[in-house]
Amino acid sequence: MKLPLPISLLVCLISIVVARSFSESLSAQGLLGSHFGVPGISASYDYVVVGGGTAGLTVARRLAANASVSVAVIEAGDFYQFSNGNLSEVPAYATQFTGNDPVMKNPYLDWYMYTEPQPTLGSRRFLYDSGKVIGGTSGRNFLWQIRGTVGAFDKWADQVGDASYSFNNFLSYFQRSVHFTPPDAAQRPSNATARYNASDWSSNGGPLQVGYSSWVNPVSSWLGLAFKELGLRELPSLLSGTLLGWSWLSVTLDTATQTRSSSQAFLNEALEETTNLVVYKSTLVKKIIFDSGAAAGVIVDSGGAIYNISARKEDNVLVGPTYAVDTTTHSSLTDPAVLASAVQQYNANRTGILTNVGGDVADADYQVLSVRFRPLTTALLIGFEKLPRNVLKPATYQALQTSFPSDWPDIEYLVLDAYFGAGTDSSITSGPGQQYVAGSVGLVATFSRGNVTINSTDSAVNPVINPNWLSDPRDQDIAIAAFRRGRQLFSNKAIKPIVVAEAFPGVNVTSDSQILEVIKQTTNSVYNAAGTNQMGKVDNPMAVVDSRGRVIGVKGLRVVDASIFPFLPPGQPSATVCKLNSLGRTEM
Repeated sequence: MKLPLPISLLVCLISIVVARSFSESLSAQGLLGSHFGVPGISASYDYVVVGGGTAGLTVARRLAANASVSVAVIEAGDFYQFSNGNLSEVPAYATQFTGNDPVMKNPYLDWYMYTEPQPTLGSRRFLYDSGKVIGGTSGRNFLWQIRGTVGAFDKWADQVGDASYSFNNFLSYFQRSVHFTPPDAAQRPSNATARYNASDWSSNGGPLQVGYSSWVNPVSSWLGLAFKELGLRELPSLLSGTLLGWSWLSVTLDTATQTRSSSQAFLNEALEETTNLVVYKSTLVKKIIFDSGAAAGVIVDSGGAIYNISARKEDNVLVGPTYAVDTTTHSSLTDPAVLASAVQQYNANRTGILTNVGGDVADADYQVLSVRFRPLTTALLIGFEKLPRNVLKPATYQALQTSFPSDWPDIEYLVLDAYFGAGTDSSITSGPGQQYVAGSVGLVATFSRGNVTINSTDSAVNPVINPNWLSDPRDQDIAIAAFRRGRQLFSNKAIKPIVVAEAFPGVNVTSDSQILEVIKQTTNSVYNAAGTNQMGKVDNPMAVVDSRGRVIGVKGLRVVDASIFPFLPPGQPSATVCKLNSLGRTEM
């Protein structure tokens, strides 16, 4: 007698739990407490790293490799294991507390920054997820590892006047931070064999873990067939500088335990191998201290205790894609009169100092439809493509050809194992409780540009985020085409045997105007903030930092995170952020 499907799945899950045992600890050289700063007591270090996130911990670990220097990391949050239980470590819970306005919120996990009302999206305000934990957003993202294209990084190198940013020169730094584990074919179904390029990795990389999940849901192999029918070629990897096609997705995962790996791995390694890195957790930077025009340290707040952390060397390193702007503008880097004038100007016309209207605040994820499936599903395939000429207006198509490198995709297929609907709440208990997959498609080549600016002279007050999504009519044209391509993916012959119905928005939504209205009411973000402290040549009026991350016109201050990207490359930015640990490697 066959067991009903839900019971069969339950038996399988129970056997997995029984078969595995876990042990986790925090260890360090000497006394553990020696690696953590004492709140309220001022101290001095050679380097001060503001923000223990994806970039901050990577940079701090590299600096601490030199035993002759001391490094302080100042982080507003705590370990995500303490702040979010198992919901960060267990990948299945990655969507918890996400969505454009989730009902449940975890104040210890996120900064809970919201955008300004977006006129082209029904005047909705969006939660802009940003991790407020040790590890930053690498402790609450979807774990995806996708590098940009050769053309994108060559464009970066040309734009900032520094050949070290070309893909071939970047590659060794991509490899440097990551320990790769090949997929275990014995743990995966025979029709879910993941290909990979050994040349993408180095045997000496680490400590961040990257690999493939052992468990693969049934829809994945069907999606591969559907991508092929749509005209996408199978790629061996999404990390080799080529993205036009589809491939199995590698993720930041400890393959031995199948749990999240994050930039916290750099801190754990430093605790075990060094004695010169000190962490100030649950501590907010209030102001940068300047002495004779050079950054000399920071004023911090630990639960109401205000004190100084001084830097003896030539650099403070600021991190956090919005808080790099926020902390800098609240510091004595800005003359009080200029700051007051900027706040007044913002109140009048929504602009302000260090506003980067030429940089990407984010690329947007345009939800297209939710489809009801027969099997329980999770997709581990990602696809990229350039849109066919006949699905776009001639002016839009021409702009895409002339504005982006030839290998830069227009859209990304972001298929998720959930009923997405309007995207308000993506927590695991928020859906209708049945078996769905969300055929969402993200816009990778966009023309709309937003800005981030100050809202207060208090760094505890979140900055003003105005992405201006879909404000450029060409993006609206691309979004409509992306919707139609997503619908085409799930209606072709290859995947038809497992599709029950289009559950949202429904097959009656057919005209361009109807589709655009659905997009405006259901668009969500993928939270990839970039470009608010844009890198560039020193004579570029839009540039905030030079190609070494040094703030132009200021001594002793660098920004090292996604905010300094000159633009947002295709793919996911976390791999590139980790690479930025090489900034200033010859001077620091």
